[in-house]
Amino acid sequence: MSESVDADRDTTSSVRHMLLIASEFDRLYLEGEVPIITALSKRYSEADLGFVPDVDFASGGQQALGSIEGGGIDLALVFNPPADMPMGDLIERARAFSPAGKLAFLTRNKGVLDQEGEIDPSAFDSIFLMPEGIEIVPRIVQFMEDRSYLDDPDRDEGLSHIILLDIENMADRSHAIIAACDAVWARLPGIMGRKTALKEKIRAFERRIRVMDAIRYGGLEKALHRFGDRVSLVISDQAPIKGIPSLPPLELTEENVSDMLIPEDLVLKDEGVTELGSCGDLRGLERLLYSTRPSPDQWKSIRPWLISRTEFEIVRDMDAFLRDASQDWKAHLIDLIKERRRSGGSGSVMDFTRSAQVKDEFTRIGSGQLGGKGRGLSFLKGLAMSLDRGKYSNLTIKVPRTVVLATDVFDQFLKNNGLDPEKLKDETDERIVDLFLRSDLPSTIIGDIRHFADIVRNPVIIRSSSLLEDALFQPFAGIYASVMLSNSGHELDRRFKHISMGIKYVYASTFLKRARAYLESTGNHNADEKMAAVIQEVVGNTHGELYYPDLSGVGRSYDYWPFPTCRSEDGTVSLAVGLGKMIVDGGATFKFCPVHPRSSFLGGGRECLDRTQRRFYALKFSPTVRSNEFGEDVQIVLEDLSRAEEDGVLDSLVSTYSCENDRTYPGCGRDGPRIVDFAPILQMKRFPMAEVMKDILDASQRSLGTPVEIEFAMNIFDDGENAELYLLQLRSMRGRDRRSLADLDSVPEDEIVLRCGRTMGNGEFAFNDIIMVKGRELEGRSADALVKEIGKLNKEVSSSGRKHLLIGPGRWGSCDPWLGIPVAWNDISAVGVMVERPVGDRMIDPSQGSHFFQNISSLRLGYLTLDAEEDGSALWSALDDIPKAYESDRVMHLRSERGVRVLIDGSGSRAVMQIPGGQKV
Repeated sequence: MSESVDADRDTTSSVRHMLLIASEFDRLYLEGEVPIITALSKRYSEADLGFVPDVDFASGGQQALGSIEGGGIDLALVFNPPADMPMGDLIERARAFSPAGKLAFLTRNKGVLDQEGEIDPSAFDSIFLMPEGIEIVPRIVQFMEDRSYLDDPDRDEGLSHIILLDIENMADRSHAIIAACDAVWARLPGIMGRKTALKEKIRAFERRIRVMDAIRYGGLEKALHRFGDRVSLVISDQAPIKGIPSLPPLELTEENVSDMLIPEDLVLKDEGVTELGSCGDLRGLERLLYSTRPSPDQWKSIRPWLISRTEFEIVRDMDAFLRDASQDWKAHLIDLIKERRRSGGSGSVMDFTRSAQVKDEFTRIGSGQLGGKGRGLSFLKGLAMSLDRGKYSNLTIKVPRTVVLATDVFDQFLKNNGLDPEKLKDETDERIVDLFLRSDLPSTIIGDIRHFADIVRNPVIIRSSSLLEDALFQPFAGIYASVMLSNSGHELDRRFKHISMGIKYVYASTFLKRARAYLESTGNHNADEKMAAVIQEVVGNTHGELYYPDLSGVGRSYDYWPFPTCRSEDGTVSLAVGLGKMIVDGGATFKFCPVHPRSSFLGGGRECLDRTQRRFYALKFSPTVRSNEFGEDVQIVLEDLSRAEEDGVLDSLVSTYSCENDRTYPGCGRDGPRIVDFAPILQMKRFPMAEVMKDILDASQRSLGTPVEIEFAMNIFDDGENAELYLLQLRSMRGRDRRSLADLDSVPEDEIVLRCGRTMGNGEFAFNDIIMVKGRELEGRSADALVKEIGKLNKEVSSSGRKHLLIGPGRWGSCDPWLGIPVAWNDISAVGVMVERPVGDRMIDPSQGSHFFQNISSLRLGYLTLDAEEDGSALWSALDDIPKAYESDRVMHLRSERGVRVLIDGSGSRAVMQIPGGQKV
């Protein structure tokens, strides 16, 4: 069977980045109480594709042109004419900057279009009249995607069904777009079915029914001539079209449109009269073909149904077969269906069965969705199978044995136990955890979980996998719980109890304080969220009472702060000995570029001694976990690196420093301090780590169409010559916004407090509140008290609906209190820009491996990392005159009526802090 869709091509969506051009007043009117990004997020999470179209805003024509000129805008949506330039000038210059970008106009008042000389409808790709509310905006995105898809010959599969609009009245036409797009969207779950491999979801999403305006092709007659029998429905204010299903605008509802399309279930009838049977998926069609004797003419009924299920390859193969023969068409169709299912082309994940014994099996319990982590793992499994095995002869690549509890299990758990999300909002974290741990899992899954506990004797991790989690631009990284269990002991009942408690704890984390704070900051609500749970074997080896992998890592296809010899697009990989908690929580790690693996941030000589990893995380075997002690890290311990050397795992991971000549030597072959630089792997090339990570990151980025982050772990065999690399998690991430959205050069010199040359974010940020940790020293022993103090101040700012500027020493969110301040997200949820100062005389590198970093970049917060020179030249004394709303020995809360601004230039990765009107308040 031919493969017609290139999985390495960005096919997910033609609208990744949308620009709304509207005055501040119009934007306030347009969004009302529901931000556009929230409306888009809610809609796209239904498709479970892991991305949401990004939205930028411009208050006038000049600002809009700056964004469009910077590139990357797929759709510019103008809401009423801008006040600062004629509409014609905006259109002409926008087209010059971005010939391929789409330009649409939206208005509430049709009279705007009647003003002679103001609006030329032919200059836009489409014009929309907005009904009440913003529900049309996600539909506009969908409609413009459909136009791009059908206009691009490389994307037009030649089979997708089409709904044609032939409506003159603009209000009726906009209403028709909403009804048609909603009918198509409502069918996506059925079309995707149990497709969970990301490639297959993308394929099905791209091949959905398309909505198109007939005027685009010169009228209805020409459009029908072009698309032929692909037209499933015509919505027209003219007379019905003979032989083609038609609806007038006055009868439009989502249900009416859906009823006129190809039914979701196929019904076969003998000579069009007697029903032979029905089916809803390929497996059902195969059984139906076996049990009946359909005539060759019935292929005419099966063909459009298969197209509606996006099974284009089967249709093409059958069309070719029937041109030459017709006698054995049923047997040939059965063979095609078997091949499709056998090859995994349907993207289905196997159901968990109690006969499952295969070590690297990926299965599911339940019939709902897999959520972010589950979907990413499904993709990684397929990616691992597709890699060139001969290229990495001594490195086996796989995913660990995994079972996903689908979202319907979570829904049933809440329902059975009377756990109302609205009522849980008023409960404390401790009370919520207690309620969930005392609740019962659905009886339908108890036997499967018990069987899993019986056959899996290695440690396991139960991880959250929500629908919103790991979605592009709001990854929820580290917001929900993951529980790692030693799963030790011979008693099956105890192991089963611990795993069940882990599942319930992960479910509870959906409603805990840190999750609620993050949901509020992203404009989502608990009602929008559904939770799946991933139960996965932990990668590692047993060393006495400890269990851990030789190394863990996080790879990114985009590096915000590349080495001087590297480009951001070359990516970055962070490695650590032991469990990956050291990386994702912002501890001391080793970073290298997969394109130039000899480049390292550790430096050379004695400098590397100050930066190297000194401790590692491991799982400690414990047969009993008490309910009142249950939590994410209940069995995780932090060990000195010397323990790993005693266990014999460091020879491939470290170098030894020689004080005699100020040099490092790969391995543990001599006495001296150990430097965790993975030199035997990267410099001596014992394993092709750099090559395989580059290939995996490149392939993932091509498939997702965005920069990606991948978590992994590796076990090295006793011979030191072979290893297993396990892919653990995939999520999308943002690349740097290269547009210039802030003019730093126009800021008066006497208003600048500090300058910074390592930044994330883009644009201008204004604050009346500053939360600042005094000085540049860290006191690890008092870190918990400091975090509580910051969290209390953050809550006060948040309760007033404001954002604050956060300043402090070291790496915000680090798990190591000697590298930074270990705040969790709910401790700083109202932050708008954060500033990191050096720690004493030490420069702490910004963390690219932490969950914290993912949320900063995805929420478009400002992020400044000062080096020693920048910090030394900053005019911190300019803040002395700002009134103090609170002050203690360590923290100040400053509140300025005049305000403080931070301007970040995304194109140059530089920023300034400004006190308007002068440095003295």
